[in-house]
Amino acid sequence: MPIEGKLEELSLADFLQILSMNRKTGKIKIESILEKEKNSAEIILKNGFLQLITILGDDLLYTRLKQAGFSKEIREDLKFNERELLLDLSSKVKNLKPVLKIVRDVNENRMFEILSWRQGDFRFEEKKGDGEVLPEVFSFDIQDILLESSRRLDEWEEISKRIPSYSVIPFLSEKWIHEGASSLDLSPLEWKILSLIDGKKKIEDILNEFRIPSIEIAKYIANLYEKGIIDFKEKDKAEEEKAKREAESLFLKAREMVKKGKYLEAEAFLKRAISLYPDFIMAHLFLGDLYYILKNYRLASQEYYQVVRRDPHNPLGYYGMGFVRIRFGDLQGALKAWEKALQFASGDLKNKIERMVSLLRTLLLEIDRRKMLV
Repeated sequence: MPIEGKLEELSLADFLQILSMNRKTGKIKIESILEKEKNSAEIILKNGFLQLITILGDDLLYTRLKQAGFSKEIREDLKFNERELLLDLSSKVKNLKPVLKIVRDVNENRMFEILSWRQGDFRFEEKKGDGEVLPEVFSFDIQDILLESSRRLDEWEEISKRIPSYSVIPFLSEKWIHEGASSLDLSPLEWKILSLIDGKKKIEDILNEFRIPSIEIAKYIANLYEKGIIDFKEKDKAEEEKAKREAESLFLKAREMVKKGKYLEAEAFLKRAISLYPDFIMAHLFLGDLYYILKNYRLASQEYYQVVRRDPHNPLGYYGMGFVRIRFGDLQGALKAWEKALQFASGDLKNKIERMVSLLRTLLLEIDRRKMLV
């Protein structure tokens, strides 16, 4: 029987240690909604050891492996199916030590992020076989991962005391520009941060520009603030409403361009609209559909993810994801996406998805049957 609970009632760290002590094998699914954005993660355990943590829409593992020189061995279509990615990679690579180091680092980064989720639900489903886990070599001590993540959390709380909020907008200090800009010795990373400060981006936007952990970038931003190089301001509400209206106007122009078959112009209008109003759900959805039409399935997937991240109950985001997963050859992923869409769909859309789910289940059963005959 699955074990369910709430993060605000039982900490994930405590729950993981209980599972570890009892040498459990299975999968923990975690969902949390912070600032209207959905966060979804899964943790794979085998015999009480942590194997892999995945976060919806996070391609950090794929990116790290690619940066480490495994571009030829890893498959892009498995970017968001990390268990299969690692199974495929382990069959091609003789020396797994560098791969294991990357997997451990990614697990630590993701554990740190998940432990910061203070509200949400979790569900543990125990597994008896090896069907949804990884080989024994991909096993890490839960206590070690938790200790490192807890250390980072303590560090993050200290940084949070130095930065008022991640929704504030940093800007260059006038005093620094006039008095110290020419003589100050900064690191390349600090100059990179300064180059991203344009008076419009929030701190959280700047953190998202980097592949290295956000905590490291936040440290540098806090230091720049304490040195008097940057300052912070709240976003002007009137400017925000003006940007929203302009984004809606651009969205209407994009629709007109699509009707005329001018897809590149439509893409430009939609991207501009989203840059002005990042939470514009319909723009993300329309851009995802446009990329799908243009057969750019990777970018389509990113836009559909942005839809469900900002509106977890939007069935059209999951609906689009299902089609993308089919294009990537991931039928199981498509089924999961459409089953999720069914939870929130209604009317004709619900009827359509129900038919597609039924057909896909039949197809998967037939595929399994034929595999057994071989």
